[in-house]
Amino acid sequence: NPVSEDPFFLMKLVEKVGNPWLHTLPDFANSLAHRDAEYAYKGFGEMCPHAYSICHVKAMELNDAGKPVEVDMARAFGLLKQGGFKGYCSMEFDSPGDPYAGTRALIEKTEQLLR
Repeated sequence: NPVSEDPFFLMKLVEKVGNPWLHTLPDFANSLAHRDAEYAYKGFGEMCPHAYSICHVKAMELNDAGKPVEVDMARAFGLLKQGGFKGYCSMEFDSPGDPYAGTRALIEKTEQLLR
């Protein structure tokens, strides 16, 4: 959903509620599906310091036109590190191909970029 997945909308909501129990859940690709890359990565970076223990790692997402949009994994992990994220990274394989091999490759790439 372009509204509920908009990182800046979510940040405004978290700040307005002002509850210490409300956090963000950064997702590597949701914003890329609906917005241009600069907007999506800037918003993702804004969410990282406010995340609580989990983010969703994906390598790609289909945009509103049904076309695949690839995630710049190094950039996304850089933003996670810059934001001080210390939680878990869940793997979401949404790409074409064998989900077992794809998830294994996503895990290997994640391990490489977290070093």
